Amino acid sequence: MKKMIIICSFLLLLIYNELNCQNLGGWIRIDSLKETRTEHAGIILSNGDILIAGTNSSPNPSPSCEIYDIKTGKWNYTASMNIGRIYHKLIELNDHNIIAIGGFNKKTCEIYEVQAQKWSLTDSLDKSRFYGWTASSLNDGRVLVVAGRTDYPATPIARVLKDCEIYDPTLKIWIITDSLNTARFYHTMTKLVNGKILVAGGTTLQDGYLSSCEIYDPTTNKWSSVSPMNHVRANHSATLLPGGRVIVAGGRLNKVEIYNPEDDSWEIVGETTYIFGQNRAFTIGNGKYLLMVGGQDAPGWELFSLTDYRTVEYRQFEKIVFNQVFLKLDEEKLVLIGGREIILNGLPAYSGNGACYLFDLNVTGVKEFIDNKVNKSKYELTLYPNPFNNSSMLNVKSNAESHVSIKLFDLLGRDILSIFDGFLTVGNHSFVINPQSLSSGIYFIQYTSLYGNKTIKLVYQK
Repeated sequence: MKKMIIICSFLLLLIYNELNCQNLGGWIRIDSLKETRTEHAGIILSNGDILIAGTNSSPNPSPSCEIYDIKTGKWNYTASMNIGRIYHKLIELNDHNIIAIGGFNKKTCEIYEVQAQKWSLTDSLDKSRFYGWTASSLNDGRVLVVAGRTDYPATPIARVLKDCEIYDPTLKIWIITDSLNTARFYHTMTKLVNGKILVAGGTTLQDGYLSSCEIYDPTTNKWSSVSPMNHVRANHSATLLPGGRVIVAGGRLNKVEIYNPEDDSWEIVGETTYIFGQNRAFTIGNGKYLLMVGGQDAPGWELFSLTDYRTVEYRQFEKIVFNQVFLKLDEEKLVLIGGREIILNGLPAYSGNGACYLFDLNVTGVKEFIDNKVNKSKYELTLYPNPFNNSSMLNVKSNAESHVSIKLFDLLGRDILSIFDGFLTVGNHSFVINPQSLSSGIYFIQYTSLYGNKTIKLVYQK
């Protein structure tokens, strides 16, 4: 038996080597970049391929670019930018071409024509922004650039901007727009479902981390202050949720909070296991989870439930790498590309990294891990009486804490009544169902939690 296990293990190792993949507890090694890259920028093109531009090289930043062919799974060089850049941004324009904006001590900008695979210079920014600034496309096709830090080398008094600029792709010029109320860098920038832009947190150095937030209205081109976060944060993540709210995590803090733009409120909903800094995050699994990747402060990843706001899984990466490009391919897949690797040989040293990893809920075993965890967590539902003509009692026996939703649906699948929507502790819970305003007929109670879903048929007889 022992000999058979050794043989099987050896065959599995050969298969993994043949596929050139390394399972990192949810991450699979894919084709490496043609060259190592740090402080680079990346974006997913309209055809699904990935464009990576620039890298930190000596003595000057490199303008080289690569494209990952999603069909072949291989990286290939494409046309280089006209100017080498680091800490720059790549934004897709309405015509699906890409604008590369500024960079470290750079005002220049250029546009990548995807079909022709060539770069051409366009109008330059009014101010150079070294790092800690943000950029986003607006719904009308313009591009907004916000704040940042301008001093280098570092000075006792940091030169932090509150200036903002807008690129008009029709006129092909940058236009100065309304400034933030508070100068900041290492803030987040999130486009809301209504097209407005939320800026949250950041730092000024002199005043420390910020909790203040502002919203930009593209129709008036004005900033207005909104409710601050519950905690000060910088270098954190802010991710738009499917329902239109924004979830904020990290910033050297394990508290997770959500912003609701409908009533301008922040609510603390849970805690991460890692205390992230320089983290990035995307929703995955059709909004069921938040996948977070840490930077130098917490070189690991965490899968966080958006159902009951707690950690599902977390692990450290094998190497300490930060300043990677992190992109979402679809609801099941994300990629982590390149970055600056810390090599510890007595003293800290840094090296470029060309390794790329794919997170896939379908093939890495993570989805199976989650589903097994759900299946092993038991809950019991009983409904009595059924049928009923006055009221019925739903009894829930929960063996694990979870956010729970209990709803009543009719035969057409319409949501008739919300019976409960909140957090259930371990133990027995009872809910009275008294739908006196409804007609006699067949209804369905839908119970939803992180640990499974169940539907019960209910017959109402007046």
